[in-house]
Amino acid sequence: MRVVFEDKSALEGVVKDVLGAVGKAMPVLEGILLSVSEGKVHARATDLEREMRSERAFMGDADGPISVVLPAKKLDSILKSLRDDVAVSFSLSDGDERVRITAGSSRFSLASIPADEFPSISDEPDQVFRLPIDVFRDALGRASTAMANGDVRYYLNGVYLACGNGEMVVVATNGHMLCKEVRECDSGISLDGVIVPRESVLQLLRFLQGSDGDIELSVFGDKRLAFSLPDSGRMLGTKLVGGKFPDYDAFIPSTKEAFSLTLDSAVMRGLLSRVGILAGEYRGTRCTIENGVLRLESESQGEQAVDECPVEYKGEGVSTGYNVGYLATALGLGGEIILEYRDSETATLFRYPDSPGSTCLLMPMRL
Repeated sequence: MRVVFEDKSALEGVVKDVLGAVGKAMPVLEGILLSVSEGKVHARATDLEREMRSERAFMGDADGPISVVLPAKKLDSILKSLRDDVAVSFSLSDGDERVRITAGSSRFSLASIPADEFPSISDEPDQVFRLPIDVFRDALGRASTAMANGDVRYYLNGVYLACGNGEMVVVATNGHMLCKEVRECDSGISLDGVIVPRESVLQLLRFLQGSDGDIELSVFGDKRLAFSLPDSGRMLGTKLVGGKFPDYDAFIPSTKEAFSLTLDSAVMRGLLSRVGILAGEYRGTRCTIENGVLRLESESQGEQAVDECPVEYKGEGVSTGYNVGYLATALGLGGEIILEYRDSETATLFRYPDSPGSTCLLMPMRL
């Protein structure tokens, strides 16, 4: 086997694209399956929970179709170290387990694993549909800010995704805050609610950076979901979280009798950044709204911080405790924000005029 790349760009690109799915449980999972066929170089990696694939045009010379598994991190480091303007040659003799890499004056010998030992996932999807990348990325990114991390309620460690009746719904909650994103989608798309695991969501957001056009979703029952970028030849597949996601709409309070306040989130974030300095171990801050003034205060071990700003508000006074981090997250989702609440004991609803399909629910904190 011998393959020569005119330069390292295509090879380095596909390796970098799939590094996020490299596993650790066994040697074959620590590797990347590299292949050259039909004028393209392909790369695959999996940790058995996620799988990533990438392909790019192959510029060079090869002795027919070639496939081999090479250690991912070592290969990535080698490619990064090489100059951009030199050809990169890979050779493997029959009966030899080591691939020899040559680039200019540099020579390397890497242990390899036969391609047929690499895990194969080849089942056919139940359905395939497309969504605009910018719409999907925005909704996923906003909702993901409320994902749980390591919660014993495993179904909270991810994002709920559903499509139907011309709407895409993306929801996440950690029990302290809840983000719900609703966007329009093709009325013919139907996806029963699935839970995409946290690590896959974070990987997917990186996967989508800088991309435009459409993203293709392939649904494999209630077990697996694959996200593909048809224009770039990249794919991220993931197992889904089992269990039933909470009835999120039941947590969102009625606003029929709610008080409402519109404010500039940048102003309140400024208050919070100062008051939060003395929020203490439990990161609590009290927000009081009365007599046309919004006041934030926190204290810890006898020390206290207070800041305030004027607001246009004529309802009853209210004083609510919040976690500084969760409040900062809710404020960071928009410029102008509408706060709706009934009293200091119930959750506060954040709405965003710049993003009408976005809702954030923040539970009060006992101080």
